[in-house]
Amino acid sequence: MVLLYGADHSHTSLKLHEWDAGVYRAVPTSGLLSSLEKLPPKTRVGIELVDDRVSRAVKADLNALLIELERDLTSQRSYTLIGEAEDYYMDAAARYFEDIAKHCAKCGHEIVLLEDIDPYLKFNEALVKLNRQRVLDDENIRYQSKLASNIKKIKSSDTSYRLILEADKFNVLERDATLLKNIIGKKVDVAVVGRGHSDYWYSNRERLREDLGIVFDSYHADVEIGNDHRLQFFENRTLDSNILSDITNLERAVTFLENDRLVLAKEPDFVGTWDVSTPSKGYFELFIEEQDGQNVSGTIVDCVGDATFEGTLTSKSFDFVKTYQQAVKSSQKNQISFPGIKSGSIIHGCYNSKGLSSDHPAHGFVMVQTPQEDLIKLVMRRHLARQTLNV
Repeated sequence: MVLLYGADHSHTSLKLHEWDAGVYRAVPTSGLLSSLEKLPPKTRVGIELVDDRVSRAVKADLNALLIELERDLTSQRSYTLIGEAEDYYMDAAARYFEDIAKHCAKCGHEIVLLEDIDPYLKFNEALVKLNRQRVLDDENIRYQSKLASNIKKIKSSDTSYRLILEADKFNVLERDATLLKNIIGKKVDVAVVGRGHSDYWYSNRERLREDLGIVFDSYHADVEIGNDHRLQFFENRTLDSNILSDITNLERAVTFLENDRLVLAKEPDFVGTWDVSTPSKGYFELFIEEQDGQNVSGTIVDCVGDATFEGTLTSKSFDFVKTYQQAVKSSQKNQISFPGIKSGSIIHGCYNSKGLSSDHPAHGFVMVQTPQEDLIKLVMRRHLARQTLNV
């Protein structure tokens, strides 16, 4: 059995084309440190950390890749490349866990480093691909006509989203698998990791026990409270539904990234997107499960979650209302209406829910019965159809 500790150790996140500016470094609470002190001497404590040699190698690898990229770029413009920031993406988290390691060493525990270098090197490559796409697409868009520029912007936004998913796959999911592998292989008694891992593991502890044979018998955590990033130690920590939702959504998105589908076991009746500026982000699959004349109902699957729907399908329109089954974020808790117009083989419109205007261009959606439809082309077909209808 493994005693599990989680921590809100820092905050860094990727957004389209940039790092989130809100980076902070947390300090372990006295409560967590005291809990570690109470463990028997020579307890094997696994920590989400790499040694200095690996950390230097990862940073040197990224710097070399960025230098090579800058040589390849023909632009004379000045760009700030992701990864050049002084507060490098490994540092804020490492400082928290270094404090944990020093404290455990003083307590006479055996320190086990749970990180490996490979996911970080893959993440570096993904960052460089994102940088390259960002710079080159920006240059191309500047010299296009308005229509061509709009198409380029949609393609650029969609490609960026997919590249960020690829980066998150390495930085979150592959690292998650590596940490679990090393907890098992290195036979640790205690694991101290970030809450993005620990909350998810403890929520799925039955599956992990069945699949991997690892048993987490209890869970404590340093948790951020308030807006000043202050931590408080909680024994028998309640899980954060937002963290669980974020990881589950990422797993779904990566499934789509790798397969161009979310549900592999059956064919959907419609596929589409509710994000016409970044089509892959809003990709969904709609399954009609009951039909009585024009009245239809069933399930919609997207990267946010599973939803039920009820609607009316005619030869000229498809109007339906979607309700997420396990809404976490407030924007997902309302019923969302999709009034759809048929134009040829596509159905399109603007969705709306409480607080959202039904004619806001950012809330556009489009869908089609052809599962293999290219999403960028589908969005452009919507654009042309709405120009023809003058809406």
